[in-house]
Amino acid sequence: MGPTSGWKRPRKRLGQHFLNDAGAARRIASAAEAGPNDLVIEIGPGRGAITSLLADAAERVIGIELDDTLARELTASFADRPGVSIDNRNILDADLPQIVTDAGYKSAIVVGNLPYHLTGPILQQLMRSRLVLNRAIVMMQREVGERLRATEGKAFGILSISIQLYCEISHVFDLGPSHFTPPPKVHSSVLALTFRDKPAVDLEDEAAFFQVVRTAFQQRRKMVKNTVARLVNVQEADVVELCREAGVDPMARPATLSAADFERITRVIARS
Repeated sequence: MGPTSGWKRPRKRLGQHFLNDAGAARRIASAAEAGPNDLVIEIGPGRGAITSLLADAAERVIGIELDDTLARELTASFADRPGVSIDNRNILDADLPQIVTDAGYKSAIVVGNLPYHLTGPILQQLMRSRLVLNRAIVMMQREVGERLRATEGKAFGILSISIQLYCEISHVFDLGPSHFTPPPKVHSSVLALTFRDKPAVDLEDEAAFFQVVRTAFQQRRKMVKNTVARLVNVQEADVVELCREAGVDPMARPATLSAADFERITRVIARS
């Protein structure tokens, strides 16, 4: 049994935009590549458009749904599917590693249509939980998806670096506003995040690395030497020398650097 008619109307306060395209739902479920031994955690199952498809493929599906009414309707709708359970809470309050362990699994696949206003915090949560996640199929505002995939230029920034550091990212497809009820004012992108066994760059000090990256992109139009100058108390000539020691042009802008460049800067600063 799957979703039925008579569902509640979307709640604007929760940023609800329900997928109304059956073909898109099938493509998302297929991209998850869930098998008969897998656990899938679905973020915001809504009316269950994708949930039933995931349940057909995976051994277990846990839907995390904040909306009380939707959670009750989903629970009733999937009452005859013992492999499906609905967890009525905010995804940001969920301990994903604990959910995976409690369900009796070592890892999980995540699928979710991320609320636009919570995309950043949810992505950060997924990165923190990466050791128990194999793959995530996530839908988000198209512009945010472009930032995740960017490797340089205007769209490139701390979000790009932080996600690419821990994931391989591929673009699945885009959806226009008409594919949702109610239609949002923006286009959406579906991305596949495959979690790396180890970070793309070997970080000596993760906290220090991200401090350097944040400092750089807070003043993204300024040169790298300005970033270094804000983090170390040395003369300007020494700042330039530190940049060169890191193998980075002191006159370069943050958006032209790679994660490896930022790690070399971090290590040089740590030794200064």
